[in-house]
Amino acid sequence: MWQKVEQEVLEPIRGMVWVEKGQQAVYKTSKRWLQLLNQSIFNWRMLLFGIGFLLGRAMILAEMSPFALPFAASVFVLRKERTGIAVFAVVAGAMTLQPINALFFLSALLVYACLQKGTDLFIKNRIQSLPLLVFGSSLITRTLFSMFGEGGLERVDTMLALVEGGLSLVLALIFLQSIPLLTNK
Repeated sequence: MWQKVEQEVLEPIRGMVWVEKGQQAVYKTSKRWLQLLNQSIFNWRMLLFGIGFLLGRAMILAEMSPFALPFAASVFVLRKERTGIAVFAVVAGAMTLQPINALFFLSALLVYACLQKGTDLFIKNRIQSLPLLVFGSSLITRTLFSMFGEGGLERVDTMLALVEGGLSLVLALIFLQSIPLLTNK
């Protein structure tokens, strides 16, 4: 009789021990996977690369791409060491859409860098000058592309350049606020 009672009492307890060990193993494994995922996103800068790639592909009205330059310029001002990742991602995204978009982005980035160097002589705080420099470089680059690519500059091209520059200015302000959230300062 004692043996029967012992079996009825001890067998469920043994079963619960195995369930508890299984739960601990699942918890440890899931914790390890979450740490690995966290490292791959934040330490390897994959999130920044993914966002840059998608922003390089983004276009409005199949002609304007105001997202790439403000993103790269914001990363340059806020996280200079991660600029290479952002520029590479944006160029890769632009190349998947149309190679001329990558050329436009690289040209706009070159104009931005020249304007930034000139502005650094007078204004030491790069964050204050970023939106206006992005506006100017986007406007200059789009105007030059319209002038040399289509053989002349029309009112529509000028308006599109102004709209793209204005959107780039607003997006630069937005990216200035959001880049620190992405990069874990």
